[in-house]
Amino acid sequence: MKHNYIALFVVLVVLAAGIFFIIRYEGISVNTPDSKTQQNEASQNENNTNKDTQNYSADDVSDPETIVCTIGDNLYSFTMNDFIGEMYRIMPQDFEQTMSQLSAPDQKIQRKQLEDDVMNFLIETGYVTLYFKDSGLEISDDEIRVEIEKTKTSIQQQSGQPDFDVDAYLGELGVTEEMLRKDMHNQLMFQKVFSPIMDPVTVTDQEVRSYYDENISNFALPDQLDIDVILTYDQDEMHTIIQKYKNGQDFNDLAAEYVKDPQVKKNRGVVGWVSEKDLPQEMALHIFNEEEYGEGDIVFFTIETVHYIVRKKDFREAHTQPFDEIKEQIEKISLDTKKEALYKAFIDEQKKKYGEPVINPSLVLPSDVVVSDVPPNTLPGMEGMVDQFMDQQQKNQEP
Repeated sequence: MKHNYIALFVVLVVLAAGIFFIIRYEGISVNTPDSKTQQNEASQNENNTNKDTQNYSADDVSDPETIVCTIGDNLYSFTMNDFIGEMYRIMPQDFEQTMSQLSAPDQKIQRKQLEDDVMNFLIETGYVTLYFKDSGLEISDDEIRVEIEKTKTSIQQQSGQPDFDVDAYLGELGVTEEMLRKDMHNQLMFQKVFSPIMDPVTVTDQEVRSYYDENISNFALPDQLDIDVILTYDQDEMHTIIQKYKNGQDFNDLAAEYVKDPQVKKNRGVVGWVSEKDLPQEMALHIFNEEEYGEGDIVFFTIETVHYIVRKKDFREAHTQPFDEIKEQIEKISLDTKKEALYKAFIDEQKKKYGEPVINPSLVLPSDVVVSDVPPNTLPGMEGMVDQFMDQQQKNQEP
């Protein structure tokens, strides 16, 4: 089963006037791959198995200028520098933190999935680029400038801070002006290519109801808890917070005061409804354990160096969501499913026109490095490649 069609998500986000370069990683699952896709994936898996037996080291990872993939007779290609740059841009901000909690083999699996997503996205972007050029479509500098301003305005609004320095924030993320212009160019390109295809798509009430009836098991919810959370790295501080809460101070006020994590702090500790599967296993064991030691409506526990205080506000038993409650959600799913089919048909048509992509058979990616005996968060290759990429970007900015 193939997941995370990044480019399709770009299309849907662009058409909804979303922020392209920040949220395009989420993807949309494709649940019905054709036999050709399955054969390609099986072949890729076989190649990956063969790679693993060669015991690559971090020094073996392909150089930044190595050609990763070509389409047609060199009509379109991208390099390792492009590949690592795209990976760096779409990587979730908490990706490395998540990796640090996994064993080295599990890190490798997750990084391989990220690499596959990036590879698919860049290949599909190649087909869109070729179609865009051959169709005579154009993008002006003024259009790019307007999109950049829209994006910066959206970031500022999302920050909730009137004096938020967007340029400084982008700089901290490693996003250069050149990257931003490229992202906005791609956003406009996808918009101009796909708006005529996607805009006319609609769904009827009957289609929405049919989708619900045919997929009703997908709308079954497990037991859920409505929770707030405070986390701290100081055990004495944890007990101080608990005592203040017992003395009548508001839990969310305490979260705003003590929590260091900016997102949790901004939300004042509010998490919302979660099920066991929504949480890391060890955390779920504490929160959903009725015998867990706590004080009234809160439980507190420590995982590694982090001390958690969780307030359980409400409980909801497992149930199937009623149609009327989620009708709008199903409308969106049904609409996205239709657009997904159109997007796939478009890419398939371009493959027939320009030829199948050819991936460099000697390519060595960071996830190809053998890490069987490496402790968590020490997977070789990726960190060095990101550093190389950032160094190259800085050199490009020099006069």
